[in-house]
Amino acid sequence: MPTLLRDRASAPRQAKRDKPSRRERRAERKQAAEAGQPASDAAARAFYVDDTGQRRIDPRIRARRDAVQLGHKRKRLRRLVVLVVIVSLGAAGYFLVNSSLLSARSVEITGGPNTSVDDIRAAAAIGPDERMLDVNERAIAQRVEQLPWVDTATVQRRWPRSVTISVTERKLAALLQDGAGGWLAVDGTGRVLGPTPDISNVFVTHIAGVAPVPAGQTVDGRIGGALAVAGKLTAPLSGRTSMLTVTPEGSVELKLLPRGTVNLGRADDSLDAKVGALRTMLAQADLRDLCRLDLRVPTSPVLTRDAACL
Repeated sequence: MPTLLRDRASAPRQAKRDKPSRRERRAERKQAAEAGQPASDAAARAFYVDDTGQRRIDPRIRARRDAVQLGHKRKRLRRLVVLVVIVSLGAAGYFLVNSSLLSARSVEITGGPNTSVDDIRAAAAIGPDERMLDVNERAIAQRVEQLPWVDTATVQRRWPRSVTISVTERKLAALLQDGAGGWLAVDGTGRVLGPTPDISNVFVTHIAGVAPVPAGQTVDGRIGGALAVAGKLTAPLSGRTSMLTVTPEGSVELKLLPRGTVNLGRADDSLDAKVGALRTMLAQADLRDLCRLDLRVPTSPVLTRDAACL
């Protein structure tokens, strides 16, 4: 019994060894082709000899071969059609995007109280026939933000043919002497916004002692101390203040109403204490004939009286 099982198990391996290799089959086909004979029995069955003695291929084999060749042709045709469609769609899309059909025909602008729509349109510089693909949102926003009052600009493309621009304006923080008897609007960073607005419902501090610059530029950094002081003044203190003056050394002096000058020194870490001392002095001290009030050391205020002091 063990011998019989061993013989049955070895039979498939023996059959596999008896099967000719690929090289041997290739050599057999080549030899048969040279001799004009079929290479195997299967090849022999694919042909027959007709009544005239000529060797012809079996109709079933021919039909199968024609079907295979037709399938290959159809596959190549489908690939060609897909390629043509892709190329056509790409070319049509390219010409459509780069044509005047998708140009920025409409520019919708939302301005601000101090920035006109015409100024924004001129700064954006979007041509009437500019293609939507050529609309650089970031570059346009940077150009619009060069306008004095504009803090941030938002530019969006709205396909197929529209662009929207909206701006957020800077906040007025103080007024700076322009050197010609007028005043310039300044924001909290020292940027000059332009002439004083015609109408303003916000009371702001007036600053002197800093040279003016054209609108859209930032003034001398010494103005930072005055702006810091202005930000600390409450409504009652602002009502008693006529002007802030910045000295060449960077100290801040506060002109009181109706008279008197308060020297706050530099706007350093003790600014809160200085403003608190000023509030206390104005509420409790006798300020008759006040000339100068030195609060550079807030814990030791020095008050100078002089009836002739202006």
